[in-house]
Amino acid sequence: VSAPLDERLRDVAVTIVARKAGGPSWGGYGVIVRDQAPERRDGRQQDGRYLLFQLSDRGEAGVWRREDGQWVELMPWTPSNAVRTGNLPNELTVRAVGPQLIFTVNGVTVATLTDPAPAEGATGIFAGGALNEVVVERFLLQVPEEATPQQ
Repeated sequence: VSAPLDERLRDVAVTIVARKAGGPSWGGYGVIVRDQAPERRDGRQQDGRYLLFQLSDRGEAGVWRREDGQWVELMPWTPSNAVRTGNLPNELTVRAVGPQLIFTVNGVTVATLTDPAPAEGATGIFAGGALNEVVVERFLLQVPEEATPQQ
């Protein structure tokens, strides 16, 4: 689901606090940045071109680039002690500044990547897995001067 903004952002920091509320044990949720879709996402279509930073309820983090109908793995599902499991809330922060991408979970950096494409786009929230239910308690979007990467 896209954030309710009309502008396409290049440098951005997105933070969500979310938790799994129901569904199968293999579900996940996360943040989309640099989405190239011409219209806002309504939760029904996942094809397109964007970056996805996601957590699983099994204590894993992963990063993918969506290229139309295919997922390009930038960081495979990786176990992380920073990820709270089950239906406990997690704070995810994604900083995308130029080609640099930093993914933090509950204050711990779980991925630092460089990927120049796509360079700008919309932001949003992703819930994956059939019948996966996710509650987003907070969504915070920061732009250029506030998005400077910090490690």
